[in-house]
Amino acid sequence: MQPFKIQLAVSATSAVEADVLPTGPESFDLRVQDKLVATLRKEADGWKYLREGKHEVEDGALVIKQVEQHLVRQEPG
Repeated sequence: MQPFKIQLAVSATSAVEADVLPTGPESFDLRVQDKLVATLRKEADGWKYLREGKHEVEDGALVIKQVEQHLVRQEPG
């Protein structure tokens, strides 16, 4: 799978473009200006969104939704 971009909210009123880089079949690094800001991986109980790859973020629904939408578009039809 090729890297892709999503909008990553940095506050209630602004967002930045983040690069989503696949690191495995269901795991991704999110980078802003080449700096790792988060990782996202699918586990048995659902998606885990970890800020800076370490700290779980509870409110990752928008990021997870954007990644899932991209994955659905990539599936062979």
